[in-house]
Amino acid sequence: YGYGGYGYAYPYYAAAYSAPAVYQTIVYGEEYAQAQPVEQQAVVNTQRDDRVARAATEYLALGDAAFKEGRYADAVRYYAKAVEWAPDDPVLYLVLSDALFATGDYHYAAYALRRALELNPQLAQLAIDKRKFYGVAADFDAQLALLEGYRQDHFLDDDARLVLAANYLYGGMPEK
Repeated sequence: YGYGGYGYAYPYYAAAYSAPAVYQTIVYGEEYAQAQPVEQQAVVNTQRDDRVARAATEYLALGDAAFKEGRYADAVRYYAKAVEWAPDDPVLYLVLSDALFATGDYHYAAYALRRALELNPQLAQLAIDKRKFYGVAADFDAQLALLEGYRQDHFLDDDARLVLAANYLYGGMPEK
């Protein structure tokens, strides 16, 4: 997933698939799998799993591209779709949390961050500077300043506190 398992793998996922799977209709279902003979069920389930993984990866790539271009609301939409396709992938929740932070939705960002850490507590130990994932590094600093101002005005908001702490940690400022 890029830096230490952290999800902003834009350079790695941009060319993951040459044909965008998200624009193709994916038809499968449990009814179809159950209608097949037993020996074919495993093949159908494997094909379904491959399609799900490919769709999640495509949405991740679209989200990474939107994030890098500063289209943070679009990134939220794409990352949320990736989470729909792969709801047990903690990295998808982590990148969704970052995009939500970038749009100022601190409460949903906190939920996504908690879910990521619930699925993989080791994500809290990553030593990265997420400014590198922004197309314009100054965007991160501006978003962080907005969150700090919000936190001062809403000092009892635990969700904002969590998102701020995570952004200090992943923003290369763990001492804060």
